[in-house]
Amino acid sequence: MILTAYFDESGTHGGSPITVMGGVMANASQWSRFNLEFDRVRRKYGFRIFHTKKFKSRSGDFANWPRERCLQLVWELADITKSAFMELVAFPLDNATYESDYRLGEKPKKLRLDSRYGLCFRQCLLHFLREVLRRERKGKLSKLDVVLESGHTNAGDAERIFRELKTDMQAAKWEVLGSIAFADKGKCNPRQVICPGSSSVTPQVDEGSSPTWAIIRAARSWSLGGPHAGKRLGHGGNDNGGIAQIQILGISVRIG
Repeated sequence: MILTAYFDESGTHGGSPITVMGGVMANASQWSRFNLEFDRVRRKYGFRIFHTKKFKSRSGDFANWPRERCLQLVWELADITKSAFMELVAFPLDNATYESDYRLGEKPKKLRLDSRYGLCFRQCLLHFLREVLRRERKGKLSKLDVVLESGHTNAGDAERIFRELKTDMQAAKWEVLGSIAFADKGKCNPRQVICPGSSSVTPQVDEGSSPTWAIIRAARSWSLGGPHAGKRLGHGGNDNGGIAQIQILGISVRIG
């Protein structure tokens, strides 16, 4: 089975207190159903691209929207995403801690450090890889393709990390990583609904984490798969909010 994971991030710009990356993974039939539903909602409400920042400020395609219309869209997006995907993940990184503990902390010579974007991507991808391995059936593993936003400054870092992990997996006889690609958000429905939003948003996860996100000290232990590897969100039929928890949970509170 071929699986595809889409990722989006927020907070890599200067002045942001946190960087957060979210991702969703599903098979081809799940993505097909989701795309049909998302296009239906997009036509119904008349927007071209769902951009969280513009939605929150009610600008662009969402200019002059009344509060009630915004809330209706929130609930419809929550409804189509709550059981659409196989697996969800979000990884928050405290930018100050990244600088003090990761970049300025002790490290082996010649070690290439991940950018903030790269570190978040590495942890999210590792979570999905663990899930692919966990879902092994009769000795067969699915293959995972990856899609990120095109044009990001650190896109090359993501490619490097992907190649490193793919090589590591192949060395362990696990042929689970397929290809990495980059897509424009306006042409990619899945990436529109996982946009974490502006840095003023405080995303929330459902595993007992602080509403302000725990400070991530992943680099101190140099562990790629340590206890902070990923904050897993509810998925399938076990969650009433689905992917909406990544980007929409805080929006309805701030509309108006």
